[in-house]
Amino acid sequence: MVYVDDRIICPLAIRFSQPHIRPDFKDGAHGDVDDTARGIAAIPNDSGEMPEYHFFLKPQFPAIEIVRWRPKVKDADGNFELDENGEPKLGRECWFTLDNRRLYCLQKAAMRFWPSTCAVEVLVLGGIWSSRVARKFQTSTNGKSVGIGHHFDLPDRIFDWREEGKQLQERDPLPIEELKGKIVWIAGEEERKEESLYPTLPTSIQAKADAMPATPSRVKRVSSAHTAELMDMEESDSGDEAKAFWELANGVASGKSKGKGKGKGVGAGKKP
Repeated sequence: MVYVDDRIICPLAIRFSQPHIRPDFKDGAHGDVDDTARGIAAIPNDSGEMPEYHFFLKPQFPAIEIVRWRPKVKDADGNFELDENGEPKLGRECWFTLDNRRLYCLQKAAMRFWPSTCAVEVLVLGGIWSSRVARKFQTSTNGKSVGIGHHFDLPDRIFDWREEGKQLQERDPLPIEELKGKIVWIAGEEERKEESLYPTLPTSIQAKADAMPATPSRVKRVSSAHTAELMDMEESDSGDEAKAFWELANGVASGKSKGKGKGKGVGAGKKP
């Protein structure tokens, strides 16, 4: 395993590698994950650079480490789905992390500003993976959701930022075209390879981040290690249209798609 480089990415474009997280940090450095999420600072992007991002998140913990990975597809019972040759099916290649609690905190923080877009510094890893690391990828939802609780088999709740977005849409609906654009943009962000991600924060934003009080962190750093096929929606009545679109959003996350016409994922920025 080797470290590759620091990069900037929207945390909603990163997937969970595990199906479950505990609701607190085991060493007590940050306590409850929800309290930690609420404590993540956000710096408005007034730099004139990277206009696709409206806020840059400044967490209290070290940058999470992300990798490109194609997980084996599992069914609802946790069993591997097999292809016609009896081999496990592989899911869509996406960005994943083994820092699942920290990713949860970042995604919760990003959803505070929905539909504005957020970005965060991450560490992209590459190299040769050991089988021990590969076995840590246990997600059965292609990383789109994670259970939270003290008991693995019976989580207190399930978190999926798409479901939170759906609830926000029901309470304070966006125009459907704006909503569609946000989901398509995140799908494009998922597709971006390491070389197309921005390498550093804008200078003015970095200066603001450096000026913030440092928060001591004892969170242990664990070295861890799609093309988004979107389908055009058919027009429907207002409520049904929004519901159909959120089904489309979940289809993007799980590798399934709905509709008749194919469209190409967008949002991959130019190589900096």
